[in-house]
Amino acid sequence: MYFACLKYASGSHGGVPKTKLAKLLYLADFTNFYKELEPMSGVKYRRMEYGPVADVFFSLTEALHEGGKLILRQRTQLLLYRQPPVR
Repeated sequence: MYFACLKYASGSHGGVPKTKLAKLLYLADFTNFYKELEPMSGVKYRRMEYGPVADVFFSLTEALHEGGKLILRQRTQLLLYRQPPVR
């Protein structure tokens, strides 16, 4: 779900702000909850200044960045999806 939202939001420029990604994940999760009475992710959300955020969002983002799956531009907080090399 994380990568699907990241890829969807990135568009042609390949990046998305962290806040936008967190909101898209929340909306996708609760759209499914509204339709199916069950969230997609099953994670808990916490109240933040700019809206609800999944408890695991920041730790997951950091782990993906450290693992080389994401590029995080610190100044702009822009997340870039790193495509795996084509073989």
